[in-house]
Parts: sequence; structure tokens; C-alpha cells
Amino acid sequence: MSRKVVRAKRWWLAAVGITSVTLAVLMHAWGILFFASYAATTAASIILPA
Repeated sequence: MSRKVVRAKRWWLAAVGITSVTLAVLMHAWGILFFASYAATTAASIILPA
């Protein structure tokens, strides 16, 4: 295995790692937004009728 292959593999691993971390952060952010909107809707439905 040549050094170029090793370097390419490291770059590929880094790219996959960065992509997966970015996706995880985005999904986490969407989850927080969804939960916040759900909580706000629930709170409004409890508070407004009373």
C-alpha cells in the first residue's frame, strides 16, 4: 500500500466523519426546533382556553 493511498483514505475518513457530525448536528437542531414548537403549541392550548 503506497503512501498516497493511505493519505487518500485518511481524507476520505475525515470527510465522512465531518459529514456525519454535520448531519447529526442538523438532525439535533431540527429535533430541538420540533420539540420547542410542540411544547409551545401544547402550552398555548393549555393556557389560551383558560
